[in-house]
Amino acid sequence: MTGDTGEGGQAAGADAATGADASAGAVFGGMSAVRYMLTVAYDGTEFCGWQKQEPPLAGVQAESDAEPSGESSAGLALTGGAQPDGQASGAKVANASQPDGEIFGPRGPLGPERVPAMRAYAATTPLIPSDRAGRASLRTVQGVVERAVREVVRERVELVGASRTDSGVHARGQVCAFTSRPDARGTGWPRERGPERLVMALNARLDRDVLVRHAEVVQAGFNPIAGAVRKRYTYTFCAGGQRPLWDRGYVCWVKHGSLDAHAMHEAAQTLVGEHDFASFAATGHGRLSTVRTVFACGVELLPRPGAQGLDAQGLFSAEDNAQRVVVTIEGNGFLWNMVRIVAGTLLRVGLGQRPTGWVSDALLARDRASAGPTAPPTGLCLERIWYAEAGGVGSEAGPPRAQGA
Repeated sequence: MTGDTGEGGQAAGADAATGADASAGAVFGGMSAVRYMLTVAYDGTEFCGWQKQEPPLAGVQAESDAEPSGESSAGLALTGGAQPDGQASGAKVANASQPDGEIFGPRGPLGPERVPAMRAYAATTPLIPSDRAGRASLRTVQGVVERAVREVVRERVELVGASRTDSGVHARGQVCAFTSRPDARGTGWPRERGPERLVMALNARLDRDVLVRHAEVVQAGFNPIAGAVRKRYTYTFCAGGQRPLWDRGYVCWVKHGSLDAHAMHEAAQTLVGEHDFASFAATGHGRLSTVRTVFACGVELLPRPGAQGLDAQGLFSAEDNAQRVVVTIEGNGFLWNMVRIVAGTLLRVGLGQRPTGWVSDALLARDRASAGPTAPPTGLCLERIWYAEAGGVGSEAGPPRAQGA
């Protein structure tokens, strides 16, 4: 158990201090406190990541009013470990004129103009109202969901998330929790009101790019960060062919060439087990240890669309001849950008730029420069989180208990 929050690299203690703020049997105003766990899905395209961010308003306005830097944003350069991948989303990235810059196509759902800005904040940075004077609240998933929870339960609750995802990263199985303290005045969400009604009330107040999939009562001390024992992420590439349209916000487009999914899968097996993943951690990750356990890592080539026009999900036309290759990885915790660096490293193998044994060499080197590039956030999705015990948490049959897709 690493205590990681996941791919975004948030410190374990950042939210954990409020994660178990109610002791078992605590009573407020004659009514027992109730801790709820939520399973949340979201499209990360229009979010500034999961974690709440409230920078000084003056700084955001100054950056928004500044002239654009004029640097290219047509694609992300694949320059090994040389680019400053440890910086937060929105930080400066290498431009397409650098080596390997032609591999990735435009990022974002609308093309190059939706690539994260070359400065910290831009005029298009999404904001939501802030309760703090002189602060700008960036539009984050935590901030949006927490605001909806506070409106529904009429309490100033603190929402704690299991895994911080970066800007542009999606989730089907994010897990978060809060404690409600119902009282006789009608504030709070009493247990007898039921989690099903809580889900409906929250979704009625949430934007269309975020959805509470499930809610249930858990033990008062349930901590979504410290209690997680296993997480699953997927990373999806779209290689060759026409640029993706319908799923453009959920895949990383590799502009030229096809991918050897079999070679990628073979190389991925090197990562299974307990290893020091220093080569696959962004600079400045801030962890005392880079040792993690990967339970499974595989690569799958999705079937191409059939002759009937659209595939089973209604996403791809028969004329779409691009490959869609999915990297799936499960582990007990992940370092900052670890999954995206794994994906970028396996991409090099899939393109034939590196042999399968190169991944093993990179792992043993324990040096970020030895591994591949950090793939863009667009193709990454948090799929599922498992808990050994959450006290009343429902899940699929058999331990560990799973929340997510």
